[in-house]
Amino acid sequence: MESIREEEIEKILEVYLTPKEAMMFKMYHSLGEYTQKYTLNDIGKATGHTRERVRQIINGSKKILARHLLSEYSEHQK
Repeated sequence: MESIREEEIEKILEVYLTPKEAMMFKMYHSLGEYTQKYTLNDIGKATGHTRERVRQIINGSKKILARHLLSEYSEHQK
């Protein structure tokens, strides 16, 4: 059951986020191939971004996902 959820999450991230956004999101939340939780500093070092920029990208990704998922949910409720 858990692997199904992971596959669904991977597809959602792939559809709505850029590859960079998806990678940072997965690193921060320990998803997919990223089995350990990375800090904002760790992600910044790995990607060449500042801790603050990584935070902005991850927060922006959350907003993008929430907006799309909520709109899909509301469409299914009609």
